[in-house]
Amino acid sequence: MKIESDIGFRPRVIGIACLYLILATAGLFLAFCNLDGRLFWADEAENAVLARNILKFGVPKVDDGVNHISLHGDRFDARDGLWTWSPWLPEYVTAASFAVFGQTTWAGRAPFAFIGWLTVAALGAMTWKMYKSHRVTIGAMLLLGTSEVFLLHIRQCRYYSITVFAEILLLYGIYQILTKTKSGPWLVLAGLTLQFYCNYTIAAANIPLLLVLAWNSFRQNKTSAAPLLVCLGIFFVISAPWLVFSEVWRQGSAEPHDPWTKTLRFYLVQFHFHFFPWCIILLPAYGWLAERFGANRHVGQASCLPVEAASSRQSDRFNASTLQRFNAPPAVRSFEKYLILLPFLYVPVLFVMSGGYLRYMLPVLPALCLLVAAWLFRYVRWTAVAVLLLMFLCLSNVFAVATDPFAKQYPIRSPFADFVFGSLLPYQDRFTDVLNFFQKRANPGDTVVSDNPEFPLMFYTRLKIVNARLSPFPLHPLPRWILPVSLSDVFFFPPAQLPDNLKPDYEKITLTVHDSPRVDNMPEPDFYQSLTAKTMTPFVIYERKP
Repeated sequence: MKIESDIGFRPRVIGIACLYLILATAGLFLAFCNLDGRLFWADEAENAVLARNILKFGVPKVDDGVNHISLHGDRFDARDGLWTWSPWLPEYVTAASFAVFGQTTWAGRAPFAFIGWLTVAALGAMTWKMYKSHRVTIGAMLLLGTSEVFLLHIRQCRYYSITVFAEILLLYGIYQILTKTKSGPWLVLAGLTLQFYCNYTIAAANIPLLLVLAWNSFRQNKTSAAPLLVCLGIFFVISAPWLVFSEVWRQGSAEPHDPWTKTLRFYLVQFHFHFFPWCIILLPAYGWLAERFGANRHVGQASCLPVEAASSRQSDRFNASTLQRFNAPPAVRSFEKYLILLPFLYVPVLFVMSGGYLRYMLPVLPALCLLVAAWLFRYVRWTAVAVLLLMFLCLSNVFAVATDPFAKQYPIRSPFADFVFGSLLPYQDRFTDVLNFFQKRANPGDTVVSDNPEFPLMFYTRLKIVNARLSPFPLHPLPRWILPVSLSDVFFFPPAQLPDNLKPDYEKITLTVHDSPRVDNMPEPDFYQSLTAKTMTPFVIYERKP
């Protein structure tokens, strides 16, 4: 008998192992395939030029002898010649990769893509530890690993994947605190510290949930909240040096702030179309109704009777497996309540930011993937239907478009397929065209004036870039090149007009470039361009006459 059971058990184990192996291989492919197929956009290049300065000076200096790195002026983003607009962990990660692989686009993105791949694996490990269910584990990994917004962000030379990985450490720490495991508070501390030294606002957004957890722990047992409070105290000690050095209070007036109502609407809309459609809350609502009005008469009996006895009652509406689904372990149920609470306490903290970007809300995504996977296989009675719903969520936006409460009129599409085609196919944009022009016509050290920082030009050329918003114009001596319209930056200003008294000194050059947006590589699904523009457009550059 044992031999027969082993023979039947072995293929199932091998099949599950192969499925995890396929997921890991596909995830690695999606993270690294054609990783350098697009050039850096503004934020990536900012990170890259600072990392290059770390290799040269040991610290992220804003002046490398040719270019001065600044977004809003040294008053806001530098101190004593060092970068202070954002913490330095991503720059040092990039610098380490540059030191090993060279200063290339691939090397800049590779460590963050690898961390993104590890993030999916970490989510799977955490889910299995809690649910002991391959269905829920694989479902959560699929939801995260096929998310367009997640895949776009982890393939960036920026901090995004680190903050998502750190969020999983933090969430697992919360679960361990609920199960009275001593390492829980230290995992929370590790997650918060990693997030703080990438983007301190993301770390701050988790504090309200942790305070609720500490309060609930204190109510249950006055001493049980002490380890978490101690770790929070250590976190504030660790973060204090950066807050003092960077004088973070100076940055508040650097950029205009949108009204909080506009920011809230942005996150509501983006959540619905790029995270999960709001109709997903129907799953736990159905579960609550079924548990409250369908199975409540038998739940008490099921807790006292063996599963076999409960399943033998033909009069029961729900079988034993359904009763087990509704009776998840208390720690898991309690943990899920914190996951539900997370976005509601997290997003209001983001209102302090100057605008809304999905990168700030991205760390919440793994928690939502875990919740949705658990809900699907708990509340959908038929496994085949649950798997079908899972595939629809992974491969299309049908549910989001069909239940659109915002009248945004998005087309039905497969975000995952768009990402795959956009990653595999070659891509060229206006920046690539103008960069090719400068590499052929310009000389190292030539001065280029623009109304934006033009960090990508700094990284890919040895041109001297002057930001006209931060420097008096005209310059002396006059620059060789003037860009009336920025090539690559996210700050949109009216085209700069060449003064009449300078027109005799300059020749107008009109290039034909791809008609792509300036922020076409920005990892926001509403801005990111999957395919090369089919149309061309003129682009003007002024060159000083000999």
